[in-house]
Amino acid sequence: MNESLPLKPFTFRGNKFIKIGYFGTLTHDNDLELIHNVILRLKDIYSKKGITIFFEIAGASIDENSDWFSIRKIPYYPMSLSTFYDWLGKNSDWDIGIMPLVNTEFNKCKSELKYIEFSALGIPVVASDIDVYKEAIEEGVTGFLANTEDEWVDKLSLLIEDPTLRNGIVNNARDDIFENYNYKSRVKQWDDIFKKL
Repeated sequence: MNESLPLKPFTFRGNKFIKIGYFGTLTHDNDLELIHNVILRLKDIYSKKGITIFFEIAGASIDENSDWFSIRKIPYYPMSLSTFYDWLGKNSDWDIGIMPLVNTEFNKCKSELKYIEFSALGIPVVASDIDVYKEAIEEGVTGFLANTEDEWVDKLSLLIEDPTLRNGIVNNARDDIFENYNYKSRVKQWDDIFKKL
């Protein structure tokens, strides 16, 4: 795990206002479109229960007039990784993180980095059910995986409605990243790969 990544505890901010967060680059419009209707459905479902659902994107879109998300602009670009992590640690006041990815050849080359980052920030996640996240996330233990629009709604609803579950997921995910994504663990994993060649 990168030592410049900020570590934040799980934070309970009440359950009348739930902020869902995402961060990424401008190349993710198709990925975000996966959860467009999901967010609209959640806003509708929970407005009837007196709960406001707010979806915020950090740095991933240029559409500033959207009806389904708001944008938190990253103040300077490009920036070093340590500067970005410092900014992210101070600005990621999200209750739930999402990691939607369209199942394309390009996205199959992605890493589980966002899972590590969200977990370090004390934020439980729901991710697309594709290989990169299936290999990292233990369903219902360190996060949730979703394929269909209904699955996204159901998994996010579980976290929205249960702050104790959110806390437990964060604790489990934090244990996972400390055990499996530190330098020593990574060196051993690479060593095992090279021994098989």
